[in-house]
Amino acid sequence: VTDDEKFMPLAIHILDNGLVYNPFDEESDWLLAKSALNAAVLNTQEMDHFVYSHLILEPIRVAFLQSISESHPIYHLMEHHMRGMFSNTLGGLVLLLGNKTPFDLVFGWGAPGALRFLEKELPNAPMVTLGERLTQQGLWDIPNFKFRDDCLVMWDAFDTFFTDYLGLYYIEPTDILFDHEVQNWAAEACIYQFDFPCAFETADQLKEIMVNMVFRATIKHHSWNSDVTWHISAYPFSLPSLNHPLPTSKGTNIDFMDYVIPNKLRSFGVGLFAEFYRPMNDPYMTLLDSYKNVNLGQLSGPIVEKHLLNMQQIDANIDDRERGNKKPYLFLKPSRLPHYVWI
Repeated sequence: VTDDEKFMPLAIHILDNGLVYNPFDEESDWLLAKSALNAAVLNTQEMDHFVYSHLILEPIRVAFLQSISESHPIYHLMEHHMRGMFSNTLGGLVLLLGNKTPFDLVFGWGAPGALRFLEKELPNAPMVTLGERLTQQGLWDIPNFKFRDDCLVMWDAFDTFFTDYLGLYYIEPTDILFDHEVQNWAAEACIYQFDFPCAFETADQLKEIMVNMVFRATIKHHSWNSDVTWHISAYPFSLPSLNHPLPTSKGTNIDFMDYVIPNKLRSFGVGLFAEFYRPMNDPYMTLLDSYKNVNLGQLSGPIVEKHLLNMQQIDANIDDRERGNKKPYLFLKPSRLPHYVWI
């Protein structure tokens, strides 16, 4: 951490050539190391997103639809955010990870490597909360970590909203125990997700699951797989793969154009990343206004209004923080986040 509280890397260890690079190396060596790291991050990011936002939620939603009736208070609330979830198998496993797809052709892992990652990662993928994840990765004390700070604000906003919403229906602490629909949901979902509770003992426990699911389907998903994916790819230094053997020693002559996607495949790469950059023309598509377009019942009116005002304040706070910055961090503004798994 520098004196002005910037979190800077000390070194990058590239396993492919066994070399350890640091900022005091020649500029071209350090830039190549950062390019290699970025390619590794981009491949991991895309498959992490597939596991922790899509595949982990899909069977839980199946259990939800089999257990929760449309007249239940949480049905329309949760389905508002789970929309689009069942396109994962076709969109991901077939159109994305099939043979000779753009992903297969331009990403370093290719479809076979990505599928091996999914096979290894998914069975043990936990549904930890945001706070638990930050603790596991030691990310609480990093200064000026806007991603963490914005995620925490959004998590707290939905935590408050869902607490207030459930409080309209679970008046006594024991009410949740006699709600057979949510209890059936828990009993089935825990078969597919090892750390999903097999019974809800309190309304707060149900709320934690709801916040966790909505956070993964909206905020977390779009921090991995939206216009941030478009911005993370740029020629020649930020690529989904390095298409040339890495040097076995430092100080060699490096032509970065050797590492870019070959000309015959470049259109696939540009087209693939352009898919992630889609304007949201529907004002009710974003978290800023989405609840204006869903009927959650008359009882919830004041609570919904309070939540939407909170979203507006978060949006304005991020604008104020980033005003004047040459590279503003705006990805987690509610006005830029779709309310469901949109891409």
